[in-house]
Amino acid sequence: MPRTLSNASLKLKCRKSHRHERRQIPALILMTDEVRMPNPETLLHQLPRGTGVIFRHYGDPNRDRVAMRLKTLCLQFGLRLLIGGDWRLAAQVNACGLHLPRHMAAASIEPGARLWLRRQDRLLTVAAHSARDVRRANAIGATATLLSPIFHTDSHPEQRPLGPLQCAAITRASKIAVIALGGVSEKTINAIYPAGCVGVAGISFAAKK
Repeated sequence: MPRTLSNASLKLKCRKSHRHERRQIPALILMTDEVRMPNPETLLHQLPRGTGVIFRHYGDPNRDRVAMRLKTLCLQFGLRLLIGGDWRLAAQVNACGLHLPRHMAAASIEPGARLWLRRQDRLLTVAAHSARDVRRANAIGATATLLSPIFHTDSHPEQRPLGPLQCAAITRASKIAVIALGGVSEKTINAIYPAGCVGVAGISFAAKK
């Protein structure tokens, strides 16, 4: 992966406030994608230790088996695996946390999911596209929210980017950690450095390799 992006994410990690240090939120997160990244397990070796990996692949018929392989590799390479949208699968593979898409965060979290998350202080990340979404993530007890799109992204070309200034405003008002997602690259990451985000997430920085 690009060294510049890795180094910049480490700078964000060093800037974390004390309220975000307790759960060791990854400063760099890889989002898996069924189309652009059909075999994520082949890419994990290039990620810096401590990187988070959010496993989505929601339509994969072999999702359980892939998740188990990813967990084994994440342990090998010192990465932190979060499972998207399925706390039972997260519990099955003993993942480090759970990631909820925006539509799932709008519903109440199952009691079983809350109990599992409390054990060993696991991470709960939530997708957000607005300040309202960030407030909702805080209300359900999320550890951090992935705010997107900050910049134009090929994944969702129809969505209007928030831009660094709006990202900064939302981050300042947030009670929970904010991670920047969408179009974050070597060229754009310096623009969000002053925004107060504790990390960055994306697909293309690994998928293009």
